[in-house]
Amino acid sequence: MPSMMRQPSLFDPPKPEKDRTEAIERLRHHVRSLLHIVRTAEVMPWTPVNLGFKIKDFELYSAELPEEERDELRAKFSAELKRLSEDSDEQAA
Repeated sequence: MPSMMRQPSLFDPPKPEKDRTEAIERLRHHVRSLLHIVRTAEVMPWTPVNLGFKIKDFELYSAELPEEERDELRAKFSAELKRLSEDSDEQAA
């Protein structure tokens, strides 16, 4: 017979907060991976649709990082996207 989960009582003591260090490190790794991809790219590495997803991912994941780190990484990512966009505009002309 499967064990049933007990519904917590309103009077149960609150559970201690989980250590988010590991989760933050995974998010940091993902954000830095995306940044590495655009830094090393000579042309835009994603289709327009995928680019939209990557930008949203970057914004969501970086939001969990400390403010100073988040702002620095977002500025670098934005600068690289601008560089790639300008390069592709020049090649199209």
